[in-house]
Amino acid sequence: MYELNSVSNRSDFIPSYGELRFVPGDQELEIAVNVVNDDVPEEDEQFRVVLKNPKGGAEIGFGGQVTVLIPANDDAHGVIGFTQGSLSVEVEELTKGNPVSLSVERRRGTFRRLTIHWAANGSLEDIFPTSGVVSLSLSTSLSLMANFHVTFSQGQVVATINLTVLADSIPELKERVTITLLDVTTVGLDQHSSGALIDPQRAQALLTILPNGSPYGLIGWHLDSQYLLTQEPQKSPTNVTLTIVREQEASGEVAVHYQTGPALSKPPSNQASAPQDYTPREGTVIMKENATLALITITILPDEAPELAESFLVNITGVELVGGLTGAAQPSVKRPGMEVAEVTIQENDDPRGVLQFNVSQVIPYTTTSTHMLHNYP
Repeated sequence: MYELNSVSNRSDFIPSYGELRFVPGDQELEIAVNVVNDDVPEEDEQFRVVLKNPKGGAEIGFGGQVTVLIPANDDAHGVIGFTQGSLSVEVEELTKGNPVSLSVERRRGTFRRLTIHWAANGSLEDIFPTSGVVSLSLSTSLSLMANFHVTFSQGQVVATINLTVLADSIPELKERVTITLLDVTTVGLDQHSSGALIDPQRAQALLTILPNGSPYGLIGWHLDSQYLLTQEPQKSPTNVTLTIVREQEASGEVAVHYQTGPALSKPPSNQASAPQDYTPREGTVIMKENATLALITITILPDEAPELAESFLVNITGVELVGGLTGAAQPSVKRPGMEVAEVTIQENDDPRGVLQFNVSQVIPYTTTSTHMLHNYP
């Protein structure tokens, strides 16, 4: 007689018994046990087959029972990878450190405690820490280097890698950091091959630090162009040149929009009029990659009207990256809404008049030298 007994919980077979009959000449007989194939993650399972109640004078010797082991199967210890929302994350560099969290999940089985090593690659000077350990278990689950711990509740299968995007005063373009899950150890399991696995499709998370500071520059008027004096031309129009500067960084192509307008803060008699005194303009100048200067010209017109000093304004109305690129950091105007150049046409055509004698008649007169008297008719 044989009997299947001592079955573990959630066994994949049904306990049974039967009888083995040896006829003269038989030395071996086989017992077939059907194991159910399923897709349920399971730890090691085992059952025992016991020989008992021999008949016909037979005896049960050494080896009267055998233990059958069904190894852990169907990813019993889990498949590790970043969650979908953590595979690609964009963050900004703030004036202070900006914390960011990446979630690591354990799919399929959740048996045993796991230790996952990870490391960062890329712009390492912008984040902290740059490597660490994630520990997954039913009760404790996260350890990032020293003193980084998170406690998991029963059955929770997600751990968090906490990073800090470090702040600095350096304008920077977009930077990338790749966080890679290097290996996973199933604690207490000798057979490494049957432990938890890292999903190669979810083993890396891309952390993108958006442009920050002013990597595309601060746009404004050159100091010499903020207040410009010019004379009214005598006969034909002349051009005055204004200089736009890009400070800090000079990455990318930048479009600078500008527009002329009246100097409304001055009295009407000191406001230049368009198009009588100058040609109004509304345009855009392109600053190429690494260019720090751009020039624009405004045309001053002649006339014969006597005028006091008159002024008009040239305002930088906006800046943007060429190509429609967007991001946290864009080129910017040094003084938004107030980045104005003032052009003054000096007074011309004798606006205050010309003082002179008006001699219309010559009158004779005599002088007596004795008394210094003047005699007029």
